Amino acid sequence: MEKFYESLNQLGEKDLRLFFYNLLNTVDRYCKDGSIEEKKLAEGLVNILQGHINVVRNHQLQTYELQQYVHLVFSLSDAGSLKVTLSKIDKRKHVKS
Repeated sequence: MEKFYESLNQLGEKDLRLFFYNLLNTVDRYCKDGSIEEKKLAEGLVNILQGHINVVRNHQLQTYELQQYVHLVFSLSDAGSLKVTLSKIDKRKHVKS
C-alpha cells in the first residue's frame, strides 16, 4: 500500500483528478452493470467517499466561520460607510479601540 501512496504523491493535480474521475466511472459502472459483489463493493466505496466529502465540507465550513477580517480605512467618512455596510449585512463586530 505504501508504494501505491508514493505513486499517487508523484502525480500532479490534473493527473490525480483524471485518476479519481476514472475511478468514479468504474464505481458507477459496477453499480449499474456489475455482479452482486461488484455492486456491494461499489456501494461501500460510494459510502466511504461520501463520508470523506462530508468531513471535508464540515472542515471548510468551520474554517470559513472562524475567519476574521481587518478593514483599514483612512478617513472618518470611509469608516462610517464601512460601519453602515457591515451592519446592514450583519457582519459588524464592535471592537473597542
